[in-house]
Amino acid sequence: MTTDFTDVYPIVGGRRGYREGQGKDAMFDGVKGFLQLNTTHIIVVDSSNHCIRLVSRLSNQTQPFVGTCGEAGYRDGTHPLFNYPWSITRQHGSDNYAYITDARNNAIREINIGRRAVRTVVRSDILRDPLSLTYNSARSSLIITHSHGLARYHIDTYELEVVVGSGDYNYHDGSLDEATFNCPHEVTLLSHDLFAVADYSNHLLRIVSLKEGRVSSLCNGQYIRNEEKSDKSECTLKSPSALLLIDEFLYIGENNAIHKIRGSTPYNTL
Repeated sequence: MTTDFTDVYPIVGGRRGYREGQGKDAMFDGVKGFLQLNTTHIIVVDSSNHCIRLVSRLSNQTQPFVGTCGEAGYRDGTHPLFNYPWSITRQHGSDNYAYITDARNNAIREINIGRRAVRTVVRSDILRDPLSLTYNSARSSLIITHSHGLARYHIDTYELEVVVGSGDYNYHDGSLDEATFNCPHEVTLLSHDLFAVADYSNHLLRIVSLKEGRVSSLCNGQYIRNEEKSDKSECTLKSPSALLLIDEFLYIGENNAIHKIRGSTPYNTL
């Protein structure tokens, strides 16, 4: 894979709305997630159109996949409805199933890719506006961000539990019971029980350690706690929302920049 990103150009879409088509004739409204289906097609989460779509990598042609584009709602089956779907990830060890967050339905949905059918895995008030999710294969669970914290869904036992978040939209580091978030967006797995979270409205990168049972913040690559730095203006990002772990580098996407950190080194802006 090349790291020369000088040739960046639109391949599909360009205007807000809904329309199937080829290349720039297609229209989207809030692309939030991707999943590579196979060597020829990509699954695209079109959030504000409330549907999941396919894009051909060969022809740049779009087509509906699951959900009724332009219609919000809640329904399972082969004619499902979504209400602001957001993030998608493949079920570990399976090419035929994917999980997706359905934000306004407070639900995690499962897509049977072959049948183009949807079923609800869990729907709960614990999941208020779930956005991102990541699969922890070592624990057979999903870690999910929602409006003010993180939840964990145990796939084998069908149990949903609060991991961190007291219910307040706030900022506080500390134990899992006392730590708070404010509209966390993407979560990514760093190791079996260690997660990075883009805390969107707190403008910080947070680290959640389930092994140690605590939440910390990163300031210029260094762990900090509330009592150690009262002024976090030098630590803040501008509404971080996207995370990507590649080898030893963690990439952080904010409003107008991309940063990367490696171990305990400072943020580097690309």
